[in-house]
Amino acid sequence: WIQTTRNPDGVLYEKGPRTVRPAGPQGANTLALVEDLGLADSVRPVTYGHPSSTNRLVLVGGKLHKLPSTLSSVFRNLPPFSRPLALAVFKDLLSPRIKCEDTSLYEFVARRLGNDIAQYAIDPMVRGICAGDSKQVSVHFIAKYLHQMEQETGRITFGVARDYLKGFVVKPEVPLVENLELVKQARGEKWAVWGLENGLESLVETLQK
Repeated sequence: WIQTTRNPDGVLYEKGPRTVRPAGPQGANTLALVEDLGLADSVRPVTYGHPSSTNRLVLVGGKLHKLPSTLSSVFRNLPPFSRPLALAVFKDLLSPRIKCEDTSLYEFVARRLGNDIAQYAIDPMVRGICAGDSKQVSVHFIAKYLHQMEQETGRITFGVARDYLKGFVVKPEVPLVENLELVKQARGEKWAVWGLENGLESLVETLQK
């Protein structure tokens, strides 16, 4: 699944995933693995402010459209979306909860945030991550937390706000892995994703040794 083609001119082709996200406990554990394998110096991070992490394009109607990536852009009416993305909050507030243990990612996003976001943001993202169909992929694939918020509080907005306020009252315990130098560097420099100098397959190759 992870396969890198290394060309004589130094150009790398990733036939599988190109980068890894450092966010959350899973991201921290992966960085810990990289550090344990002695690959920390080979990490090539991309920060949130870098053009490659902010410029996301989607092909709709034969035209490329840049997806909103700044706070101001979510309040503007930008194609291919029919309305500003900020209005998705009102869609969530006005949509009733449907009690269920699971549903498709597409159905959940369309129901809670609107068809535009499901069609032009979520569906292309799933195709890019795993070449899958968001209408067949479980909501737990990348939106388990949001689905949990809906099931517990009736609205995504209510659940996120509840947890945000709870964070001021009860400080969550910091996992030990967050104290590793590479993890602290990723958090401090605000990495969006990271890759490896000789391609992600070098991670697998080092594990095999």
